Amino acid sequence: MNNKKRRKKNKSRVSASQTISPMIGRAKPRRRKIGRRILLSAMVIGAVLFAFQRAYSVATHMALFRLKEVTISGNRVLTVDRIRSLAQIEPGQNLFSVALTEAAARIRKDPMVKTVRLSRRLPDRIAISITEREPIALLARERLYGVDSEGVLLPPFPPERMPDLPIFTSIGADTTEPGRVIQSLRLKEGIRFINEMRAREPGLIAVISEICLGSREGLMLYLIDGGMKVKWGRGDFERKIGPLRAALNQIPSKHRVPRYLDVRFEGQVVARF
Repeated sequence: MNNKKRRKKNKSRVSASQTISPMIGRAKPRRRKIGRRILLSAMVIGAVLFAFQRAYSVATHMALFRLKEVTISGNRVLTVDRIRSLAQIEPGQNLFSVALTEAAARIRKDPMVKTVRLSRRLPDRIAISITEREPIALLARERLYGVDSEGVLLPPFPPERMPDLPIFTSIGADTTEPGRVIQSLRLKEGIRFINEMRAREPGLIAVISEICLGSREGLMLYLIDGGMKVKWGRGDFERKIGPLRAALNQIPSKHRVPRYLDVRFEGQVVARF
């Protein structure tokens, strides 16, 4: 009996080894194929990289790609000379040797620049596209600075290029440098007012000369015609804009112009003569 059991065990071992050995034999060719594919892929990638590096090296030394022109578009306040001096891209450089990312970073340092994009135009040109920050009002400091819709302080404008915009006054102490966002709560309220007015009644912006931010009663508007005041208060932009427009439309038909209008009360506009 013991001999029979041993013979059965030996047979099972033999059959198992006979079953496994073909699998092992098939696994080795598969590994070789995978190894060949990896090697072939590495060779192809290496060849492509070598060809690209070689082509780039040739291109950076070809006279065909010598820079002849730098075009600038989108600028309204910034001069072409100012942008060129910031970009530091000179004609005669190889088109592919110009570091566009670094040039864009230099241009972006100017507070008036909101976005900038540089692109190569084969065979010999680079295009610079600028989006400037648009002032929505002026800020009275020692000089008149610009402020955009995001509250970014813009450089002071020269007299000959002064935009016709409302002036923020009484902002209080502030040392923000151009290119930075002003953190004054008073100014943020004034900017919200301008943005809402531009969205709902853009025509009203043209008749506002000054927006006083320092009044205890909230915003105080001074209109261009006769310096009439408008007591605006705080918030409630949607409710107040319509009645103010209606009241201003009625004034020209009257003989007397009120000293001020008060739009702080719901459902009415109070006029004081």
